[in-house]
Amino acid sequence: MSKCEIGEAILAAQLWAQECDRPHDNHRGSLRAAIVVLMIPLLIFNNLCVNDGMGYHSYDINFSSMSQVTRLAIWYYLTRIFWLVMIYFIKMSILFLYLRIFPEIPLFRYCVIGTMVFTTVAFIILVPMTIWQCVPIHVIWDLKREDARCLSISGVAYASAGVNIATDIAVFILPLPLLRTLRAPIAQKIGLYGLFGCGIFVIGVASARVPTLRNVEAIRDPTYSNAGTIYWTCAETAVAHLCAGAPAIRPLYVKLRDIVRRKWKEKSDLS
Repeated sequence: MSKCEIGEAILAAQLWAQECDRPHDNHRGSLRAAIVVLMIPLLIFNNLCVNDGMGYHSYDINFSSMSQVTRLAIWYYLTRIFWLVMIYFIKMSILFLYLRIFPEIPLFRYCVIGTMVFTTVAFIILVPMTIWQCVPIHVIWDLKREDARCLSISGVAYASAGVNIATDIAVFILPLPLLRTLRAPIAQKIGLYGLFGCGIFVIGVASARVPTLRNVEAIRDPTYSNAGTIYWTCAETAVAHLCAGAPAIRPLYVKLRDIVRRKWKEKSDLS
């Protein structure tokens, strides 16, 4: 199973989990709906990249025409933009959840709001830099940059990744001091640490994506060199999406458990 297929499976699970979460928090449900909507085109663009040759050596691809090369460049360009937008909305969803869970702790609220402001400012800066990394824009997929003015594409990619990891770490550590002082049974505290600690996996995947960015400007064999970036981008958004929806997983589990128990009881009664 490819990482993109895993992402599709997680998306299907999240659609169901979101239905469980919606009655408890309409505002968060709206954010989760926006994230689901954004994840669909991201998965489509990732799969289109693979269909048009991403992951294969350039000399092994039988390009039917230059239009196929252009399409591949467009899908790759759109993937990078939607990755930025997806990651931003996922983080904001988690931060809004923090504000709902801990509404009466002023210092914590200030830290969360500060993280929101920083994340939003970075988003406002990085998205236009990614969209207009070359002027005119069409040279990005026409691959003819002689008369174009371009930013350092690798520089923009590394800047986006650096800010992404920094905000991942901030989102991860924000609730930990509060959990340490929480008065609750050990089993419940372990569950809460697991719930909020899943962000460590997002940080790990985001960090694993960074080494692949050295090939974003590759001219020789770009379809093979950039495959790692595509795969890790898809993996990161899938893992981040799952972590953001973790609070809804328990209701999903309860529903599945009740269905299994009911079916088992019906089967036992018939026998």
